[in-house]
Amino acid sequence: MIGAILVGNTTIRHALLEGETVLCRGFVTIPEDGGPLPAHWFPKGGTITSVVVGGVHPGRLEELLRGPDLQGLDVKVAGRDLPIPMANRYDDPSQVGIDRLLNALAASRLWPGEGVVVADFGTALSVSIVSPAGEFLGGPIAGGIRSLAEGLRSRTARLPWVVPDRPPERVGATSTREAMEAGIFWQVAGAAGKILERLSAELPFPFHALATGGDGALFAPFIPRLERVDPDLALRGLAICHEHLQC
Repeated sequence: MIGAILVGNTTIRHALLEGETVLCRGFVTIPEDGGPLPAHWFPKGGTITSVVVGGVHPGRLEELLRGPDLQGLDVKVAGRDLPIPMANRYDDPSQVGIDRLLNALAASRLWPGEGVVVADFGTALSVSIVSPAGEFLGGPIAGGIRSLAEGLRSRTARLPWVVPDRPPERVGATSTREAMEAGIFWQVAGAAGKILERLSAELPFPFHALATGGDGALFAPFIPRLERVDPDLALRGLAICHEHLQC
């Protein structure tokens, strides 16, 4: 059994896995005020042989590695101690977020030899393209729910902090909160749907499409092109990196 931890911008997601099978999962919210990460959150039940960590927030990643929960465990960082076993065709491969590569790696295992597009609904909406040869080809990045909500709050005088956690009941809202919930929700859903539509016209190969990220299950029912939801995709990618090391 291995532990997998993904340090994001707003949450730390973690799981215990046997191979690519998730046995249990959880998450920790990163304090917005810059305060320290909570202690004693990582499950240590059973026999954990290794812990694989990936992170898009360098400062929080280093804080995590110094924390009490991982002391005494065999910890490896994907992209630093462990290679990501897939070809990266970005113009500057070093610019790609580790979460995008992990999503692409795990998605390529779902449909071997076929094209895949991953829509990751997190703080940002990132869309990652995997070729039929299993290569990461890039893809667009747009605003997610939290980045849009933060932009409205920080750049306007009277709009509150509003983060939709369910589909809005109607678009024709009659209160500020309802208006923001509808606007943010349908802006993200519309962007994701249009991006997948444009990729269908642009890419030289057909592709499967799936959703991941903390808000993936929220949006998937409203984007017909998405075939499935896998909230653990990046964590499975971390497990694949560990598996590749053992080969």
